[in-house]
Amino acid sequence: MKIFIFQNSPAPFRTPLFIKLGEKFETTVVYGLKNARDRYGNAGVAGYTHDFLKGVNIALKGKTLTYARGLGRYLRDHDFDVYIINDDWRCGLSNRAIVRAARRRGRPVFLWCGEIDTPYRFKVMIPNTFRIIYNLHMRRLVKKMSAFLAYGPKTLRYYERTYRIPKEKFICGTQAVALDPDGPVPTKTTVPEVVTFLFIGYLEQRKGVHDLIRAARQLDRDDLRLIIAGKGPEEERLKNMAEGDCRIEFRGYVEGAEKRKCYREADVMVSPTYHDPWANTINEACVYGLPIITTPAEGAEGSLALDGFNARIVPPGDIDKLRGALEFFLENKSAIPAMGKKSKALGEKFNIGWVVENFARAVQIALRDKQDD
Repeated sequence: MKIFIFQNSPAPFRTPLFIKLGEKFETTVVYGLKNARDRYGNAGVAGYTHDFLKGVNIALKGKTLTYARGLGRYLRDHDFDVYIINDDWRCGLSNRAIVRAARRRGRPVFLWCGEIDTPYRFKVMIPNTFRIIYNLHMRRLVKKMSAFLAYGPKTLRYYERTYRIPKEKFICGTQAVALDPDGPVPTKTTVPEVVTFLFIGYLEQRKGVHDLIRAARQLDRDDLRLIIAGKGPEEERLKNMAEGDCRIEFRGYVEGAEKRKCYREADVMVSPTYHDPWANTINEACVYGLPIITTPAEGAEGSLALDGFNARIVPPGDIDKLRGALEFFLENKSAIPAMGKKSKALGEKFNIGWVVENFARAVQIALRDKQDD
């Protein structure tokens, strides 16, 4: 079974999944770009079959639309049994070419989708000039899909509500991370004297790190420590906001051993996001047994982050509620090990093997749907 997967650019966290998919199917991952502007560090494409196209960036109101130059020729020269595209709006032009090529060959296409419904996505992420065209494009696109593979339940509900897609075409669950290569992470049992909060990710407005710094600085406590790991366009602004507060530490972009060190140092993961279809840092927090602070704008909320169980859920942009969540863990340090243990238990299902099986089920649905046409 030959599987084609199209991605805008490499993301290191996808590598373990693509390696495992390559063991089950004859999988080729095709990238429109070698490097996207919002990706840092090692692209991580070793261990699976992949091809790079010479993508062209089209500037649009401060955003970037990508067209994978040479995609049409590539699709003419290579045949696959199933084609997999994604719902990244930047890939809209490429997706149209892939769907046309698959239809010419009589092959099924399914959508690997992650979108969730947040105000930030529709007001900020997609330019007004492109939104109407994008919505029309998506409504046409989904009608041609033989199956849908959703990041999680929030994506499934969004597609059901927006596009009236029947549930039988959906498989749910594609976000997982590899285990720590240093070995099993021991469950934390000690109560910390100083609570170390960790944010790890892109330093951009969408992630809400500016809210986190404000909330932390409003707490006049010596038993608080905040590690911010990552880089991005907001880095200098965030450092200026934190200037003079020795409790806040910037680690820069981390990967490999440095990234694992951050997680092992942390007591609580914080992701005060305005929009995240499903941040893999939530999976990683569960692997390392950390309680979580996040928002309803996080796709993993309700699946891996349950309010009052292993997490505190606060509205995006509400600094008072975010400060209250930080204060909860500072005032209830003894709750941290127990909530972290619950995170670890929740995360055990979300492994790479489980995701590969979900891909296999989506492939079966897509092939069956095509046979029924």
